[in-house]
Amino acid sequence: MQEFDLAIVGGGPAGMSAAIYASRRAMKTVLLEEKTLGGMLNEIREVDNYLGFSKATGPQLLKAFSGHLATFSVEVKEFEAVEAIRKEGNKFVISSSGGDTVAKAVLVATGMKHSGLGVEGESRLLGRGVSYCATCDAPFFKGKKVVVAGGGDSAISAALYLCDVASKVYVVHRSEFRAVEVMIQKLREKEKEGKAEIILGKSIVGLKGEKTLSSIVLEDASGTKSELAADAVFVYAGGVPLNALAQGLGVKLNERGFIACDEEGKTSVPGVFAAGDVTGKGMQIITAASAGALAALAAYKHVKQLTR
Repeated sequence: MQEFDLAIVGGGPAGMSAAIYASRRAMKTVLLEEKTLGGMLNEIREVDNYLGFSKATGPQLLKAFSGHLATFSVEVKEFEAVEAIRKEGNKFVISSSGGDTVAKAVLVATGMKHSGLGVEGESRLLGRGVSYCATCDAPFFKGKKVVVAGGGDSAISAALYLCDVASKVYVVHRSEFRAVEVMIQKLREKEKEGKAEIILGKSIVGLKGEKTLSSIVLEDASGTKSELAADAVFVYAGGVPLNALAQGLGVKLNERGFIACDEEGKTSVPGVFAAGDVTGKGMQIITAASAGALAALAAYKHVKQLTR
């Protein structure tokens, strides 16, 4: 088995940043990513608040991040799903699809997954009008009527992107938008142009369609239901932290299921660190990158203490 100073699980902004900082401290580092590098960066259409990039897409930022990472001595293993992590003495054994790896410290940066609407028809129509990624699936609905479910930054960003692809974009949210004001204003401009329609105070309670999605069922606070014809619904209704690996190690979670950690990313288990969306902190690209850097530096201190 290969042995490393630090094993990073998750290749989003937090994981990539951590890998760079660990390598700069001459730590032998491996980064394991279940899919491709980038995490949610692969789904973000527009970024205008990352320092140094006044306007970019998620994939453009990813290209810059991964190019930077490639200049460091980090062993990157994409498409390597970590199945379990166990502690043996002062070290950790990371079992993945590629075999076992040993590390003196582990950094969990597994992020989140889309939680979905949890309504009738959602799972049946997944991939047939139900999507969790506008950047991935928008081209299939060019010139069609689509719905975006959600009111956060990701939802509004997706809606703005879809306005350039679909014939009409309906943005549905049960309450007021949570997105930053500048994005909401952009969406309202699209509404004035007739490219979007904002529907607040209603929830999606059902999805209809035989082979493909044909309409969504809406319900307001009074319980009155209505139906809206649509060819697709893009769901951005929050996320669930990918915390199974941390739970397996006995790491303490908070009441919402996020990994509990301090400002340096230290968890309740010595040698286990966490950063990024899986901690529920910041939930921004720049804060994830910062948290990854801090966690890597804390991991470095931990490993140095083991060798004294």
